[in-house]
Amino acid sequence: MAHQLDARSSTDVSRVLNSLLVHPGTQEDVRRDFPHVVKCVNVERSDAKRLVYTYLARHAETCPEETLLAVNAFQKEMAGTDPHMRALALKVMSSVRLPVLLPLQVDAIRRCAADRDRRVRRCAAMALHKVHMLDQMAMQDGIEVLERLLTDEDDDVIATAVMVMQKLAPDQWQVLHPHYRTLCARMANWDTWGQVYGMKLLHGYARRYLMPSEAKPPATAEDDRNDAAQEKLDDLNLLLKVCKMLLLSQSPAVVLGAAEVLLDAGEEEQKAQMGEALVLSFLTSGEEIKTVLLQNIFAICKIQPRILQGHARHFYPKAYENLDVFQTKLSVLELLVNEDNAMGILVSFLPLLEGRHMGLRKGPILHTLGKIACKIPEFACICMGELLQHVFDNDEVVSLNAIDSVQVMYKNNMTRHVQTVLTLCSKYHALPTPRIKARLLSLLVADLGNSHRKSDMESTETSDLHLFALEIVRHVACNFLLEEEEVRLQALSVCAKLSPVHDVANELFSAMVSLAEVDANVGTRDRARFLSAVTQAKAVELLNERPEEADQIRTQECQYRLSTLSLIVGHKAPGYMDLPEFSNDGQGPLVVGRMVDMDQPSKNSLLQESQITPKEASETPAKDNKYNFSPVDIDSFYDDIEDNTEGT
Repeated sequence: MAHQLDARSSTDVSRVLNSLLVHPGTQEDVRRDFPHVVKCVNVERSDAKRLVYTYLARHAETCPEETLLAVNAFQKEMAGTDPHMRALALKVMSSVRLPVLLPLQVDAIRRCAADRDRRVRRCAAMALHKVHMLDQMAMQDGIEVLERLLTDEDDDVIATAVMVMQKLAPDQWQVLHPHYRTLCARMANWDTWGQVYGMKLLHGYARRYLMPSEAKPPATAEDDRNDAAQEKLDDLNLLLKVCKMLLLSQSPAVVLGAAEVLLDAGEEEQKAQMGEALVLSFLTSGEEIKTVLLQNIFAICKIQPRILQGHARHFYPKAYENLDVFQTKLSVLELLVNEDNAMGILVSFLPLLEGRHMGLRKGPILHTLGKIACKIPEFACICMGELLQHVFDNDEVVSLNAIDSVQVMYKNNMTRHVQTVLTLCSKYHALPTPRIKARLLSLLVADLGNSHRKSDMESTETSDLHLFALEIVRHVACNFLLEEEEVRLQALSVCAKLSPVHDVANELFSAMVSLAEVDANVGTRDRARFLSAVTQAKAVELLNERPEEADQIRTQECQYRLSTLSLIVGHKAPGYMDLPEFSNDGQGPLVVGRMVDMDQPSKNSLLQESQITPKEASETPAKDNKYNFSPVDIDSFYDDIEDNTEGT
């Protein structure tokens, strides 16, 4: 290959570079072939030259010193007549990570940002990101270039500039002041990623300057509201209307971006439409995308579950689904359940609970049943009946989840479920595994750790539970050496907890400690010595369970932004940025800018100044802004857009 490249024959160069682009090989192979490719930058045929520049653009970061040999050729090509080659030359030049080349890169980006071809201007915007990664001190030059590109007549160039600005300078709001309305109006014409980054950028701008400190704008302006506040409210409504339109997008990323804005500042009607769009996107997406969408829907339900409560049927779990998706759907249903949809949710669980080979899925369903029963007491009897059927299941995982859910329901309402627990105690010997027996023993003394609920229970019922516990402990003491370790340890703990309440418990505890101290198991001996010391110090209260706190994971507000990697992985990922804080006083620079008709995206708002009538110019108040855009009626503008959308 090196011999063919050195020959500089256009045919040989094209054939070799096609092979290298498809199979570049290892990094060592790239370092070996790169100098020979650099020598071919002056090849005559245009197709071969494009292949050379494409290869150099891909691997210029690997071999920056060798790329310097062809800098003069790149500069010459950027002054040529072929726009494709000008863009490729800038792409190669901006890929070289050498500080010595930084002034030439900045100068090339400035010149290409004013190029007559849109592909070159778009490449200039992307080159800003690479230069910023090399030297952040060049940010001021980059802001000037971005400010020029935001006034471009091409929507693709503007979308690329917005993407670069969101990555490089998301907090440089002063750049957006003269362009806010224009960006909102033209966002519908951008590509998918441009819309995603555009909504993120404008959402931050709106929180900083347009939204009040309470983060929720009023539905209508008051009569005594001043003109500045009314203008800010109109500008915020402009962004909300654009996001409402983008809910119709087929891209789940765009729908999530619009949902984040509407969730933060939208009205109830807009949030209802947001919920419908999310459900539609969830139902029509692939399996991998469904997993991400479901995580974001779960985060939305933690903040405002009422938005999706009417769509709970779309989140019924299926037996064939991935286990993670299955469990996330159950978590979503726990948040969406109410009196209207609870019966439908419970009915959807029945086929899954009756199916075979569903052990890994029955456990989460039983856990969800306990949560639903605590949230909707009217369905507690139905949930308890299903749980009791699975307490005696042969699968230990299913039995454990069932007894745990029974314990959750009992602690939530002891008076209502005490008879059920007494019935379960009468079948102690029929429980399938020692671990289930140990859980039932701990359930019998759960009221000792809930002193604030003791008044809800009758003393006779509490005594019956404690007598059942003592009877079971007595049976364990009589067969101490034959019982499993888990049952023995739990019996010791139960007896220690009951010792301050019942005199019989003291005698049983002394007898069991004597047996445990000579037991062959180290854990049993240590537990006996520890409990003996606790009872002698009269600190048995330390053994009682504390009242369960609210499940903070499922009730707290969303910690991370929607449609971010941090939300999926559960921690702050590299590059994550929080939303800006709301403006304390609600005061900020007025947003100025002339609305751009979406039906004519190719016209620059700067060029349309000559089309403003003298009457409009006289009625337009003077703004302290160098662009001096003229405002138009927002409502009539969007009425036309909605009519066109319905027509299509």
